[in-house]
Amino acid sequence: MLFRRVMAATVLATTAILGTSACSMMSPIASLKEYAPSDGTQGTLGSVKARNVMILTNSKEPSVYGLIGSFVNSTEKDQTFVMSYDDQPAREFTVKAYSVLNLGYSGNPVMQLTLPKPDHTNSWAGAIIKFTLASSTEDILPIELNVPVFDESLPGYQSLIDSLAKAAN
Repeated sequence: MLFRRVMAATVLATTAILGTSACSMMSPIASLKEYAPSDGTQGTLGSVKARNVMILTNSKEPSVYGLIGSFVNSTEKDQTFVMSYDDQPAREFTVKAYSVLNLGYSGNPVMQLTLPKPDHTNSWAGAIIKFTLASSTEDILPIELNVPVFDESLPGYQSLIDSLAKAAN
């Protein structure tokens, strides 16, 4: 009689544990999907990881644009890459070993951009601009980043947008 009770309790406990924990066996686990938990875009160029890259503009001064983002190097060697967009000259950046290159963050200036006037509107806000990143230190293929353009409708970036206007004057 005692044996039956112990077996019944064991079977019930095992069923309860498997029944509540087996949900992930049949449904995809969302936390394993790679995504950008920010407003900007991200990408990986060999050892350099681009994070939260975006372009900011002020709709009152639609000719003023700035690129912000972080570039992370988690290797023991300095990494150099070039970034280009449209028909503009490429710009070269070096990310020191085990460090982060911030554009527009941590007191660093925003990278000023020149964009052609858009066809049907006064501003590029809401558009996506293609950037190409190519490594100068690693023998790897370049990557393309689809970088979104935001204006002052995102209040969290207002101080950076204000700094764009000051730098342009």
